[in-house]
Amino acid sequence: MTLVRTKKFSDEHKSIETLVVFVRKSGNKTEALGATKEIAGLLDEALDDGLSFSNLKKGVFFRGCAPAPFRHILLLGLDDKFKLLEDVRRVAATVYQALKTNKSKSGAVIFEGLM
Repeated sequence: MTLVRTKKFSDEHKSIETLVVFVRKSGNKTEALGATKEIAGLLDEALDDGLSFSNLKKGVFFRGCAPAPFRHILLLGLDDKFKLLEDVRRVAATVYQALKTNKSKSGAVIFEGLM
């Protein structure tokens, strides 16, 4: 897990606000990489509501429903072409922008199963 902080994050001892989980579609199955059953349930709810995670720019921010010590969950979609180091840079920029847009001061990113 990697910590991402916006400029407004000042105290190292505060808990991390947002957990960032990547969503990948393989065949007919869409899965949250490295996620718990609780987070996978949130993904299923989002899919049932008709939301799509077909590329990196598509994501869902769940406010106030994350497991402790987190407060929020951000699910971000990955496209099938994700394999290069340049894609990691794009992912990092997208995560930072999504955290900033949602006024989250810090986030932890699960990179498990990404490459």
